[in-house]
Amino acid sequence: MRAVYERLRTRKPPIASIIKMPKAPETNQTHFVAPGLTDLLVEVASLKQDPGNANHHPKDQIISLRASLRRVGQRTPLVFRSDDRTVLKGNGTLEAIIAEGWTHCAAVEVDDDPHTATGYSIADNQIGRLSSFDPEILKQKLQEWNTGGGASAIVGFNDSELK
Repeated sequence: MRAVYERLRTRKPPIASIIKMPKAPETNQTHFVAPGLTDLLVEVASLKQDPGNANHHPKDQIISLRASLRRVGQRTPLVFRSDDRTVLKGNGTLEAIIAEGWTHCAAVEVDDDPHTATGYSIADNQIGRLSSFDPEILKQKLQEWNTGGGASAIVGFNDSELK
């Protein structure tokens, strides 16, 4: 991870040299936006959470999102409307990014009309719910992932769900 960060830091994309990424206390690694997303960096303060977002983000989800951001950084961009900078995809992630104190994040700007934006936002949240886990493969993957202590929160499970 350090080598990837050093490449990102020395590459000096226009805005990446000024982004404030907090230290992760558990690993003492600096977090960052994945290198392939650095050209998509925007100021967090310029984005608006969708006040009409039908998908609610409970506290436990935000805790898991924050843990994931601290552990692996941002790997997928948010999506926002160009006319008013309202986030269509990633409102929970934006909430976690704000809570982590990031000044910039990766986001894709789209020129959707309100009808298309609403449909995309609903579809983005709902389509993922249509899949399911294979319990045996999930168990194996979680065992591979677990590095001893706290790993469950990062992947969105609590300890009682893993028993």
